[in-house]
Amino acid sequence: METWYNQLGFYNNPFSIKPAAYHDEILGYNGIVDEVLDKIRSGNILFIDGDYGTGKTAILKRIINEFGGRKRVVYYSCNRSENGLNVGRLVDGGRSFFSRVFGVKAKNRILLLDEVQDLSKDDCEALHQSFNDKAFKSIVLVSKEFRKVTFGNGFKDLIGGNVIRMKKFNNDESVKFIRKRMGNLKIISDSAIQLLNKKADGNPRKLLKSCEEVCKYAVDNFEEEVNEEIVKKVLG
Repeated sequence: METWYNQLGFYNNPFSIKPAAYHDEILGYNGIVDEVLDKIRSGNILFIDGDYGTGKTAILKRIINEFGGRKRVVYYSCNRSENGLNVGRLVDGGRSFFSRVFGVKAKNRILLLDEVQDLSKDDCEALHQSFNDKAFKSIVLVSKEFRKVTFGNGFKDLIGGNVIRMKKFNNDESVKFIRKRMGNLKIISDSAIQLLNKKADGNPRKLLKSCEEVCKYAVDNFEEEVNEEIVKKVLG
């Protein structure tokens, strides 16, 4: 049985929010990506701040693609453990067996820490020390709640003005984003996309989910195009 998107000519769901589906998609964030990469190359500690679904994961993937290889990038999500951050393990985990045995320090490594909203003051002090010891050339912290992190003395000063805040899509960006996914199919108009973007408050992930819901409804109910009435009926 054909799915709604098969009936539109797609092999896969064009509105998929799975990270692997459109892994290289940074549409609308090129300026932010360039700024992040430049700050990493300059050896900074930086913080990427943004709501869930605003493209933080896509930027992390871009960082890994840009600097990955030879264990240069160490990634860790801080929601994996309730026992705090083991910075020593992250330092050793990013070094080769040879380096650990013979005490050789790896150079130019980058630490990516996701979901850092629950970092403790002790965690931040350990990160501060690892940066001072040149265990990492750059540290990238990612969360939706910059203000809630207890950075500790000195560590917040190291971040300084290097706080990158993910922005919301405006109407033009939302249309480009969706058109990149599905082309110019008449099933959804530019005005409908802009209406959905307004309902999603400019959040890319919410926009994708909304587009999926209204397009599925339209196909399943033999509607030729998503209009305002369908948007209201499906999304309220």
